[in-house]
Amino acid sequence: MLADIIERGMVRAGRLVRLRVATRDVPGELARVATIVGTAGANIEEIEHQRAFTTLPVQNAQLEMVLQTRGPEHIEEVLGALHQAGLSAEIDTY
Repeated sequence: MLADIIERGMVRAGRLVRLRVATRDVPGELARVATIVGTAGANIEEIEHQRAFTTLPVQNAQLEMVLQTRGPEHIEEVLGALHQAGLSAEIDTY
């Protein structure tokens, strides 16, 4: 229970965020996204690669990523880095 309380506090503080990133479903794309996130200084805590349960066109995938960040400004930096790389990325709210 304590871990759940801490985790929810991290979400509220902007230290833990869930993002959705649209990518092409081609070899190396997952590695490219992970590199962008890592270079921006965020830590990937969880990742789900979704092909079937998405409204994206065929040969595209959606990544659902849970990231540890330094706060709300850092989340914006990560989103900016993904957008600058030509990726569609948004915060996934509950």
